Amino acid sequence: MEGADSSSLLADLLCTEPIVFFVSLWAGFSWGSLYLLVEAVPLIFGNVYGFNAGQVGLVFYSVVCARPSSPSSGVTSR
Repeated sequence: MEGADSSSLLADLLCTEPIVFFVSLWAGFSWGSLYLLVEAVPLIFGNVYGFNAGQVGLVFYSVVCARPSSPSSGVTSR
């Protein structure tokens, strides 16, 4: 592919290589889920439940504390 710019090469890889497509899909879903968590928690707990900024921060802290105990973390699986 002489003269191909980088954007057309990336689009070609995305459309022709299944592993590139599925890894990109997985990464997009992961980043989207993280974005929704970070954006939705303050809105829901602040506006709906009337939490102040410190209490909303504690909600984030509970997510951080619960993560290592989840089955997908690999801590308990062998």
